[in-house]
Amino acid sequence: MLGIITTLVSSIRSTNLTPFGFEGATKLGYGFPFSWLQKTTIVVPGQPTTWDVLWSGLFADVIIWFLVMAGMLYIIGKLVSILAER
Repeated sequence: MLGIITTLVSSIRSTNLTPFGFEGATKLGYGFPFSWLQKTTIVVPGQPTTWDVLWSGLFADVIIWFLVMAGMLYIIGKLVSILAER
């Protein structure tokens, strides 16, 4: 559960995915370390902004953040048990 929450919070970070020299649209990716939410804005009037979920990036982010949080909780638990023995 903590990995999912951290993944959703990581969407605060955005990355410009627009190819260099490309004009007429901007593409932003949200998420860290992998972009899992993509926003495409086309400059032509009347074209809507589209949002796409990149499922492979979302799945990879959830796994990575789960492992990071599990490791941190394990280390904190060990430190607390060591300090409680003193």
